[in-house]
Order: sequence, then C-alpha cells, then structure tokens
Amino acid sequence: MDKMRRLSEAIKALMESEFSGYIKINFSQGSLGRIEKSEEFENAAILLMGKNCDSKKHEGAEAGHETLRFLPAVLLASFIVTGCAAGLVKQTQPVNASDAGKVRVVRAGDIADVHYLCRLKTGDVVAATDPFPEKQLKSNIYLQQQVGPLPIAAVSAADAERGKGGAIVQRSLEEEILHKLAAEIVGMKEGSKRETEIKAEDMPAQAASQYMARLTRVRTRPKEMKMPKGDYIYLTHGTDPAVGQAYTYDPDFPGTVESVSDTEVTIRFFATPGAILSTPFGPGRIKEEGPDYRIDIDARKGALVRTAGMVGRISAVDEKAITVDFSNPFGGETLLCDVTVDKIADAKLARGGE
Repeated sequence: MDKMRRLSEAIKALMESEFSGYIKINFSQGSLGRIEKSEEFENAAILLMGKNCDSKKHEGAEAGHETLRFLPAVLLASFIVTGCAAGLVKQTQPVNASDAGKVRVVRAGDIADVHYLCRLKTGDVVAATDPFPEKQLKSNIYLQQQVGPLPIAAVSAADAERGKGGAIVQRSLEEEILHKLAAEIVGMKEGSKRETEIKAEDMPAQAASQYMARLTRVRTRPKEMKMPKGDYIYLTHGTDPAVGQAYTYDPDFPGTVESVSDTEVTIRFFATPGAILSTPFGPGRIKEEGPDYRIDIDARKGALVRTAGMVGRISAVDEKAITVDFSNPFGGETLLCDVTVDKIADAKLARGGE
C-alpha cells in the first residue's frame, strides 16, 4: 500500500504540472499487460518513490503491476507511463521538451498574439497590424492602426456559430476582423501562417433601416466668418487676435484674420475654384457660389466608404444626398486575410499539432 500511495502522489504531481501524455496498455493476454509507451512520468515516479531507473527492475515491475491494478480506469486512460520508471516498462526513446515534434497550438480559450493583413478580392488592403510594401495598393477604407500583433481570445467554431443571431453588436472594421479571426486561429501552430476568408453577417432585416445614413452630397464653406472676440480667444486657447493671423476652420480652406475690433473678429477663407478635394464619399470639386464655396461630391452608388470608424456601402445618390448602408461591418465584402500566430498565452504543449 505504501507503493500505491507513492504512485498516486506521482500521478497527482503530474496532473498539477499539466501532464500531456496518455496511457496505452496491452490487453492482448486477456488481462492487464505491459505498458507500451510513457512520457513525463519517469522523473516524478523516481523522485517520489526513491527508485533508481537502472536497478531493482524486477521488483519495480511487480510493484507497478500491483499498483496499476488498483488505479481508476480514468487515470489509466489519461496518462502514459513510459521509460523505465522504477522498472515498470521497457526502455523507450527519451522524450523531452525540446523535441521538434512538440509545438504550441491554439486551442479555444487561449489568448494568441496575431498579425494579420486583410485584402479585398481586388487585392487592395483594408486593414493590417503591421507595415507592408508601398507597392501594395490600399483601399479607400484603409486606416492605419496599431503597429504590431494584437491579442485574440480564440473560440471554437461551434461557439462562434452559436453566437450568431444574438444581441446586435455594431463593430468597427478592425473589431469585426478580430471577432471573426477568433475562430479561424484555432488549430494554428505558434509561428505558423495561413490565408483565410472571413465574412461579416448582415444586421437583421428588421434593424437594417437603423443603419442607413442619408448624408448631404453638396457641402458649403463660408468665404468670410465673423465671430465675437471672446469666442476667438476661447477657440484659439487664449490667443489674442491680430490681423494676418492664421486661423483653421477646415484644413482644406485656410483662413486668416482680416480685421479685429473691440468686440468682433473677421476671418477670410481661401480656396481655388475647380480644385479637387478628397472626401470619404468620393472626390469633391470646389465651386464659388455667392458668399460661399460649394463642394460637389462625386459619390458613386456601390462604393465602399468609411466614416467614424464604420464601413458602409453607398446604396443611393441623388442631387442633394448620399445614402450609405452601414448594416454590414465589411460592407458586404469577403476579406482575404494573411494571418500569423506570434505567441500563445496559456496554451498547452501539444504533440504534432494535435
């Protein structure tokens, strides 16, 4: 019974150290036979039993058979006992943590640091965690974000599927990419890279109308602006106005202080009629119209747009307005993503990616 206690303590020690082996028993003789392979058990068994692997093999073998008869079946199914471990089994090839076959694999629940580069099917990049070659074309919805890997909490495909149809959550493009990659990285090895396709679900039909935005197609900017002197000082963080002083209201329309009185500041803005401005919804051409500058935006139905972190698709354009559908975080596109798992936190050591 003393040997039984020691062996139980050895198994308990292995459980606490996240033992990753298994037990394989040969029942070919109709009863408990020899153990074919083992892993990680040897050192713990020797340490707790005070045995030398090279001595008392016969005694150890008898003790091993006697002890294993009383082990619960669940333990026999959960561990490998190999090597000589007090003479319990025949000598096999030593296994150690540096074996090339052992790799870290992403499992549901792990936190993995991930690099990604996601493209439209045209090849234009829409999002990336790291810099990429200048020759690689960028989509108009690309926005440079944090440089370096981002942590993702991996989820099983089943859990990801169960999550569909739940509470409506509107995410930015980058947030939705991370959400979708959470299931795609399961099974990937640490340091491995793969290409995968991801899609985002549309908002439920009954809620889709809430994600339609009607925006002004023709914008105006004043050629001249008058404001109370106190407002000017407040907006310029305490700066007293002076003639010729630069004032920014819109970077595309630079302004300067034209005159200053005891109570009022007059600012003149400048722009070149016919110049083309870049806007999130398409190119805008500047025109003069009385006391204002007018910007006519050449928006195109079907184009992807991005504003306030959200991606949408232009669904309608008329003389006055642009209608944008934000009901799909990817604008209805399928993204092709190159994904690399950098490091895995709290991942168990697996053999050969199992």
